[in-house]
Amino acid sequence: YTGADQTITVPNDITGTKEIQVEVWGAGGGGTVLYYSLDWGGGAGGYIKFWYPLNAGISSFSLVVGAGGIGGLSNGPAGGSSSFGNFASGNGGGGGIGTAPIDYPGPGIGGSGGTQPGAVSGLTLVPGQDGTRGFLVTTNNYSVQGAGGNSFLGKGGRLGGIGVDGVKGGGGSGAHSSNWGGDGGDGLVIVWGYK
Repeated sequence: YTGADQTITVPNDITGTKEIQVEVWGAGGGGTVLYYSLDWGGGAGGYIKFWYPLNAGISSFSLVVGAGGIGGLSNGPAGGSSSFGNFASGNGGGGGIGTAPIDYPGPGIGGSGGTQPGAVSGLTLVPGQDGTRGFLVTTNNYSVQGAGGNSFLGKGGRLGGIGVDGVKGGGGSGAHSSNWGGDGGDGLVIVWGYK
């Protein structure tokens, strides 16, 4: 992830393979925290893998790599989608969402995993895993945060009191009390060429 769109040009010495293999991961959603309540992890980004034929006459492609959602105090934002040209994308995972109604403790909704559109050929699709809900220990009003969802490549943030960041498209965990929820892991795009 660089914060800007990128361009990749396929080297001339691998055009003889006639195809390149592309893997795309969406970014993970951020986790959330509610004071002494149910904290939710963010969902992981979706994954897509496919083959693209180089004989289609296109050798330069735009790449977008999604940014992980930044963990929050109430709602974690969704992760950004990653894409390879106009051919395929891995959607970002949803952020953990917390609500705090008067009838304490407030419920929350875990971030949903990413989904993927179609691609060219040899398609593999793996949805991102949903974040999980936290739970409340009523004897001392202590909350245990929910975990972030796992991506195809990386893990979501796990339990640790403070928000734990996801990696490689994994969702960020929820957090306890005044700590911020964990950040979602950035997305990724890998292009494989074979001589």
